[in-house]
Amino acid sequence: MSRPIKNPRLLCMGPVLLLAPLLGGCFLFHTTPTTNDIALGDLDSDGDLDAFFANGQSEGIQPNAVWMNQGSGLFQDSGQALGMADTYQVALGDLDGDGDLDAIEAGWGLLYLNDGKGTFSTLNQNGVPVMGSFTRHAALGDLDRDGDLDMTLAGCCGAFSGDQNDPWVAMPASTVEINEGRGRFSQSQLLTNQACPAAALGDLDGDGDLDAFLACWSVIEHSGIPAIDPGLFTNTDQAYQGPTNERKGAPNRVYFNTGGGQMQDSGQSLGAAESFSLALGDLDGDGDLDALLGNLDGAEVWLNQGGAQGGTPGQFALGNQRIDSRLIHKVQLGDVDGDGDLDALLNVSSRRAYDPQLWLNDGNASFTRHAQNLAIWRMQAYTLGDLDNDDDLDIFAGSFNDGYGAWFNDGLGNFSRLP
Repeated sequence: MSRPIKNPRLLCMGPVLLLAPLLGGCFLFHTTPTTNDIALGDLDSDGDLDAFFANGQSEGIQPNAVWMNQGSGLFQDSGQALGMADTYQVALGDLDGDGDLDAIEAGWGLLYLNDGKGTFSTLNQNGVPVMGSFTRHAALGDLDRDGDLDMTLAGCCGAFSGDQNDPWVAMPASTVEINEGRGRFSQSQLLTNQACPAAALGDLDGDGDLDAFLACWSVIEHSGIPAIDPGLFTNTDQAYQGPTNERKGAPNRVYFNTGGGQMQDSGQSLGAAESFSLALGDLDGDGDLDALLGNLDGAEVWLNQGGAQGGTPGQFALGNQRIDSRLIHKVQLGDVDGDGDLDALLNVSSRRAYDPQLWLNDGNASFTRHAQNLAIWRMQAYTLGDLDNDDDLDIFAGSFNDGYGAWFNDGLGNFSRLP
């Protein structure tokens, strides 16, 4: 029998991570509409990059938006209002196999199917989001090598009752979701109940299939006593009654694909830095995938020990550089200065929402801060993409209330702001 929710509180529900203890009060959150993330892709099949805005706020719900590139990096709002839930991240990919880019939102896990011209409709289905959790990040890739896109969902950070006389917790869950065809997904595996705000897929061990890297924040310790249905989620397999404690500094996790989309824990527990964001790429130029982690106190590099390190592919060791010292909301990799290595764009937490920092790679996974100030006032999210089709990476900035802005690259990493 269901029972009413008693003062539910949700962790990791705002555009800034809630930093309070699990059963304590909440602070550091936004109450106004905000853009949490932007994904770029050719949504209307005209050959240029459009923008999908992931929107939300902590005290209400805001629809996502789609902005269409009119050519040369000039954008116009399509007028679409997609979904009515907080969205923290969005991933684009052909989910239903019809050749255009669809979208999966991280929040309540809604899927949006594209008609090929950039108009989206919601695909209703069971199984997403994951049980007892709010999806913080979706990573797309063909995990079982059947030709369609599957996904790994990073779950953060669970939900709990604020009633001290009747406490319960619904655990976070990061899972593997297999595409059964035409964008219909079924959950195949629970990876971890750690609170993990981000996931990325890539061939980490060099065997030709996609593995999973999870950036994790905390561990929620519970009584182990199953809870009676708290009436918040349809699946309560991961709900427990009794006192609960959150232990910060959960290790990041790596899972190896066994070849058919089934993930096996690599046994690695990487760091305890309260990680929030993640990107994979060959940072030191040795041919394998390394990891850039955005943490509560800055970004750090984890080097794959295959290749130049001469160790075991897929095993990771911490590099010797820490970048910045604040919460890194999002990390992205791309060659912005045309020298053949991957540079880093960081969305750094600030009083204005997020500020961009561009860090240039020397080719050996050592980064130096770019000299330009790339912040655009009142923008809330920044991302990389070739906005004007000149074969270099520009910077797109977006805001729920203030539209968009852009910095255009001259091909050498020098940027000019769109007026």
